Amino acid sequence: MGEQVAEYFHPADRERVTTAFQTVVTSEDYTAESVEYRHEQVDGTYLWVESVASANPTPDGHYVINTRNISERKQRERELERQNERLDEFAGVVSHDLRNPLQRSVRATTSRLSSVPTTGWRH
Repeated sequence: MGEQVAEYFHPADRERVTTAFQTVVTSEDYTAESVEYRHEQVDGTYLWVESVASANPTPDGHYVINTRNISERKQRERELERQNERLDEFAGVVSHDLRNPLQRSVRATTSRLSSVPTTGWRH
């Protein structure tokens, strides 16, 4: 008892989440806010969650916030980011490998052309 829910937000997310919730509570117009953040569990680990709050208080003046676990989605997003990084690295290597032989070929052709005698040619 006596603990603020914000104490369970990951420190790096706390200000952003608190600001989103304050926007809902202080809004004079209907508004809804959705925010993704890490929420501390009993064992000290963090789960990624998404909370949606709307500026529509209950008759008692409380606000309803719906929260769902999005940890699996976040894990898939991280895996996709790592795969994209590896693909970018691969594309860079392939691009370099393709450019290098072409540059050598152009230099060799230019070198051969420069050694061809041009005197005595008739146009």
